[in-house]
Amino acid sequence: MALEPTTLPNDNADDLPQGSVVAFVQDSITETLISECLQELRPNSGQIFRGSIANAATYLSKNEAPSFLLIDVGDENNALDSLKAITEILPPHVTIMVLGTRADADFYRSVTHVLGAVEYLYRPFSRNLILRILGPIILHGRETQRVMNGASFVACIGTRDGIGASTLVTNLSYFLAETARRYSLLLDFNLRAGKMATLLDVATNGGFRSALEAPDRMDELLLERSMQSVGERLQVLSSMGDLNIFPKIGPNAVQRLMEILRPRFRFILTEVNWNDDVYISVLSQAQQYILILDPSLVSVRDTLRVIANLPRVTPASKPFVIVTNYGRPGSLSKDEITQSLGVKIDAFVPYVPADCGNAEIDGKLVITKNKAYRNAIEQIAQDALAVTINTKKTHSSLLDKLDNHLRNIFSKTKK
Repeated sequence: MALEPTTLPNDNADDLPQGSVVAFVQDSITETLISECLQELRPNSGQIFRGSIANAATYLSKNEAPSFLLIDVGDENNALDSLKAITEILPPHVTIMVLGTRADADFYRSVTHVLGAVEYLYRPFSRNLILRILGPIILHGRETQRVMNGASFVACIGTRDGIGASTLVTNLSYFLAETARRYSLLLDFNLRAGKMATLLDVATNGGFRSALEAPDRMDELLLERSMQSVGERLQVLSSMGDLNIFPKIGPNAVQRLMEILRPRFRFILTEVNWNDDVYISVLSQAQQYILILDPSLVSVRDTLRVIANLPRVTPASKPFVIVTNYGRPGSLSKDEITQSLGVKIDAFVPYVPADCGNAEIDGKLVITKNKAYRNAIEQIAQDALAVTINTKKTHSSLLDKLDNHLRNIFSKTKK
């Protein structure tokens, strides 16, 4: 079967290091996703083919080897043997990245440690995951100090106050920790009137504020004592001081904060807007942007301004766009928002004013009370952060625990 390549446009050539990218994928969804990512990373030097590993091996044996090879093994049998055969025909300088469906650690180690691929990603994929993990490799090569070491720092940008951004980020953090079982950290940079700690029903102290004001004195012990635990896997850093005193955050405070905290977590989330003093510092350190707006004309206007001024220095520059309060009476429709922004809306969060209002009073998050809101948060976790929930495994685990409990009761009764 002859492979038909998807060749990326040659416009907007960047001053990138020399090197071509060739990708082999097995389905149209992955092809579209990889095409979008490569067009952003290397718009003038990539080709994408649809076909099996055998097709890839045939092509590579007859054509000049690329600098970067991205190959999708899907769920093919004997994938490791086929990959080994491909690595044997390629010169040592080729940087290999692998996609697939298998999520077990043994397969990952075989692909990376034995066969020499620099990275392996398994389904489901998302645009932001590929840009965050594979982007630095494709841009700079295998020797780069990649930004994905440690936690993924996600900057959630609220275009205006009062649109539900803090509520969304708090619920997303809780979902990641409690349901997805990822060790997560929630940062509240609003040091005068933040509400994330209130939503989670935890106390605050002045440690986080002191650390940001004096980054030279910031250390792991100070931050550890300043954190508040929510369950087993979520930590919160928040401070609230005198409303009449504006905190003076050190110029390198966010960078120092990330150096200390990223090795300890899987995800670090925060919410900022363009009025915040730490806005630029947070964006420069983040590996991913989530842009949050509500269905109002003024919010759409400010969103356009934010998109136009996002830093274009990392693969994270293309944001994941969320509309909150969707369905609110008198608001813009989905088509009106999409046409006004000129970009794809990735997620819509429903308008649930009663549950959001009560959450600040009773200390119970919206996802614990409203199924539609929870479904939206779960979809955001999957599409933006590539986090999925294995419901079958959870169900099986509960059955196993119940079975063991009944066995213990029976054994005691028998005695």
